Amino acid sequence: MAEPIAYQLQSRTKLPPSLIAVAWIFIAFGILAAIDILWAALNQRLSLNFGVLYLFIGFGLLRLKSQARIWALVFLWFELIIFALLCVLVIVSPSGWYFTFNGVRTTITSWKGTVLAVGILLGFTGFTVWQIVVLMRPGVRALFTSAQNAPRGPQLAQ
Repeated sequence: MAEPIAYQLQSRTKLPPSLIAVAWIFIAFGILAAIDILWAALNQRLSLNFGVLYLFIGFGLLRLKSQARIWALVFLWFELIIFALLCVLVIVSPSGWYFTFNGVRTTITSWKGTVLAVGILLGFTGFTVWQIVVLMRPGVRALFTSAQNAPRGPQLAQ
């Protein structure tokens, strides 16, 4: 009598907590970008916010899609360059920088404001570097490589 065919379902890979955190950060910023687009549409404005792509990148990171990791790294390196340039511009340029919060435009006129702006930019830079380090770790990179080479669907048990 023949033995019944047993199907072995592919087990879900345990993701490192840091990778899960990076993925959910991307998802959160993607949701914020989508809200920005909807808010602009409700106010009869057109908003082309590419940050909405973060939503898809975040879900792709959770599913271990190698393209999502590549796009995440592209966006993060771009952010890192922008933050570094802004940091240099804030330090080198004279006062006259401003920010808008709740529709109120505030000009940075003192050295304390400049230090605060540089501190905030350095915080964002450190946050971006941490995300890059997480995605570049050999263990995380191996997860995306092995997920890409894994067979799809149920496999026959041996």
